[in-house]
Amino acid sequence: MTKLTIGQMARLFGITTKTLRHYDAVGLFSPAEINPDNQYRYYNPGQIATLRSILFLRELDVGLETIRELAAGGTLSDRARLARVLREHADRVRSAIEAQTTLLNRIDRELGRWEADATGGIAVKAKIVRMEPFYAVGVAAHQADASMEFGRLWEKLLPVEASIPHRSEENVSFGLCYDFDGERFSYMAGVKVDAVDDVPEGFEAKLVPAQTYAVFTHRGTIAGLQETYERIHETWLAENGLQFAEGIDFERYDERFYGPTDERSELDLYIPILEPAE
Repeated sequence: MTKLTIGQMARLFGITTKTLRHYDAVGLFSPAEINPDNQYRYYNPGQIATLRSILFLRELDVGLETIRELAAGGTLSDRARLARVLREHADRVRSAIEAQTTLLNRIDRELGRWEADATGGIAVKAKIVRMEPFYAVGVAAHQADASMEFGRLWEKLLPVEASIPHRSEENVSFGLCYDFDGERFSYMAGVKVDAVDDVPEGFEAKLVPAQTYAVFTHRGTIAGLQETYERIHETWLAENGLQFAEGIDFERYDERFYGPTDERSELDLYIPILEPAE
C-alpha cells in the first residue's frame, strides 16, 4: 500500500507538519507507521478522510479534547454520528449568529438615535385620546419582571381569543401593563369585552379605568418596541408638552399588525398622561 509522508499529508491539507506532530502528541491523529530507524512518519490513504473531518471540526472551533473524544468513540469515521454532531453544532452557530445580529441591530439603532439627536431629531406628534372605562379578559402574569417572556401569554391567548365571550372588538387585542411595584408589574394579553360574567377558566378580567392617553404608533418588529417606549418617555412626551401619569398603559393590536417579526407591522401605544391644560 502506498503511504504518505508527513510532509505530503501536510501539503494535501495546507497545514504544517508541526500541527500533525501535535495531533499525534495529544492522541488525536497518529501516523499509521513510524520508521524505527529514522523516525519518519507515514500515513495510509484511508486516514485522509479522518484528518479531513478533524480539520473541518477545528474550522468550526470545536476543541481538540472534544474532537479526541469523538475520534475515540469512532464518531469521526461514522458519517451518521458525525452528522448528528454537526447538526448540534449548527444549531449553536445559528443561536450565536442570531445573538450577534440582535446586537448589531441594537448598535445600528443606537447610532441612529445619536444621529437623530445631533440633527434635532424627528418631530413625533402624539394623538390625545380620552378613553372611557372598559374591561379586558385575557391571560395574565403577575409580579413579572421586565425579563418575562410576554410571547408565552400571547401564544396561549391567540388560539382562543375569537371564542372569548362578550368580545366587543373583532381583530383587536390588548397588551396591558399595570400594578407597577418597584421593579415588578403585571401584564395581560387580552381582548376588550362588554361583560365579565363568563370568564373562561385560566383567564382573568381587568377593569381599565377612564384615563386620558397620549397615543404613539410603533412601526416595525416587536424587537424594536423597547426603543419606542424609551423614546416616548425620554423625549416625545416632553416634546408634546405632556406629563406621564400613573395608570394602566397598553398596546393595541389591530389589522395593521402582521406579526412580531414583520417589518410592516404597526401597533398603537397608549401612555397615560395628566390632562393637558386648556
